[in-house]
Amino acid sequence: LKPDEQLWVPIDLEVGAISGHVRAADSGQPLAGMEVYAAADTEEEGWNRTPSTVTAHDGSFMIEPVVAGRYRVHARADGYAQAASEPFDVATFQTHGGVVLRLAKALVVRGTVVVEGSTEKPEWMWIMATGGPGGDGRQGARVDTDDMSFSFERLGPGEWEFELASSLGEYEHVKLDITGDTKNLQLTFKPAPPEPTDTKEVLTFEVK
Repeated sequence: LKPDEQLWVPIDLEVGAISGHVRAADSGQPLAGMEVYAAADTEEEGWNRTPSTVTAHDGSFMIEPVVAGRYRVHARADGYAQAASEPFDVATFQTHGGVVLRLAKALVVRGTVVVEGSTEKPEWMWIMATGGPGGDGRQGARVDTDDMSFSFERLGPGEWEFELASSLGEYEHVKLDITGDTKNLQLTFKPAPPEPTDTKEVLTFEVK
């Protein structure tokens, strides 16, 4: 800026804060150094607003400033499954406290993919897993197209839905309950049924 120039910067004053603790699910001990972030719970709140922080030695955290709105708090760290809170509202000039996240030990799930009705080698293939503790976990894994193997390193216990994305086409999802480390898991995907076509009956009349 030149000496006589001014720059106006818009500042959103409708902000609050979020505080809480992160603990181990099995022992209840506080977890330090965990990444914690607040994600808007609705599309209207904006997909890219994710203020974050790191937990202190006693597992506590304070996220500020947070633009007023509806949020979920997420926590993640190596060796633990990602966890998320229930949605809540952050009010202007107020701190939403008492958020407690309990992180379960991460589960390692490895195996291979079987695609029914196809012997063609895919050009690319990914698996997206959604579910786990709280039902809102989301993790992806690349499938090695040479031996069709995959590996998830940070799943949590619970029901997971596996979605296959591939150059070969679209496939039905697979649901499984994951309760511990799993090796040699075989995920079999069936081709998705074709979408129904909108057929209209055509009536013809003969005029005499």
